[in-house]
Amino acid sequence: MGFCSSNSYNVSSIFRLLSNSNRCPIASLSIIHFCASKNLDHQECCKQKQISENCLDLCSPSSPTTRFDESKLHCLQYISLMKSCFQEF
Repeated sequence: MGFCSSNSYNVSSIFRLLSNSNRCPIASLSIIHFCASKNLDHQECCKQKQISENCLDLCSPSSPTTRFDESKLHCLQYISLMKSCFQEF
């Protein structure tokens, strides 16, 4: 699956990826998200789209404090909003 393609980066593709534990570890989410964001800081756009405060760090994946792991799975509900910010730049 070409996760670096904005067309295939969505909630259902992430769930498919995670549902098959032999295919890709959950730690891969950070890499996939980093790639989708083009390593740019999209926090201002994400704030404008009212993404939850505890998910805003995912809008700046190059930050050393950003972790996309099990603790951030609730942020998947914002993937389409984040993706729209990623595509604007």
